[in-house]
Amino acid sequence: MVKQILGRLIQLTEQFTKALDRAVVTSRDHSFIPHQLKSKSKELAGLLRQLSCSSLGTYDRPARAIINQIEETLGRCLFRLLKHPKCIIIKIIKKRFSTFIPITCFLEISVHLDASIGDVSWLIRFWRPEPPDEDLRRPPMLLNEPTLWLVWEEIAILHHPAVSVQARCSAAASLGQLARDHERYMTLIIREGGVEALLKLMEEGPMEGQENAARTLGCLGRS
Repeated sequence: MVKQILGRLIQLTEQFTKALDRAVVTSRDHSFIPHQLKSKSKELAGLLRQLSCSSLGTYDRPARAIINQIEETLGRCLFRLLKHPKCIIIKIIKKRFSTFIPITCFLEISVHLDASIGDVSWLIRFWRPEPPDEDLRRPPMLLNEPTLWLVWEEIAILHHPAVSVQARCSAAASLGQLARDHERYMTLIIREGGVEALLKLMEEGPMEGQENAARTLGCLGRS
C-alpha cells in the first residue's frame, strides 16, 4: 500500500516539475526562482525513488503520515502553479501558455519543498537496516508535535529488527511512562499501533520485556 502511494507521489512530483517549466516570474531579479524550485523538485523525486526501494519494515505509520502529508502539500503547490494560466504573444505569431505567479507564492512553495525533502530524508535514515540514530532529529512535519515523535520513536524500536532485546524492553517501559504522564499519550500510543507491538513483546520477549509490556498495556486499558 505504501509503495503504491509512493509511486503516485513520484508521478505527482514529476508533474510539478513539468509545471515549473511553464512558470514565468514577472521580476527579472527573481527569474532564477523556478529553476531553484525545479532542482528541489527533482531532488525530492530522487529521494522518493530511493525510499520506494527501501524496506519500511513492519511499522509503516510514520511513512504513511509523512507521505500523505507530502502528497497533500504537492497537490496544493501544483494547483497554485496552474490556477492562473495566461497567454503571452511571442514574436506576434507564436503563442505560449504560461503561468504568472507572485514571488511570495514561489517562496512559500520553496519552503514546502524543503520540508518535504527533510521529511523523506528522515524516513530513509529512520528505516535503514541498522538501528536508528540516538540523535535522529524529528522530521520537519513533527517539529510542532513532539509528543507524536516520542510515540513513533518508541513503537518503531519495538518493531525494528536490528534493535537489541534490551532496547525493546526499555521502549516498552518508556511507552508506559508516557501513558502514565498524560492521557494524550495513551490515545497516541493506541492510535499509532503501540498495542500490537506490546502484545508481540509479551508473547516473544524476555521476562523483563513481558512485564514492561504488561504494565504499559494495563495503563492503556484504563484510557
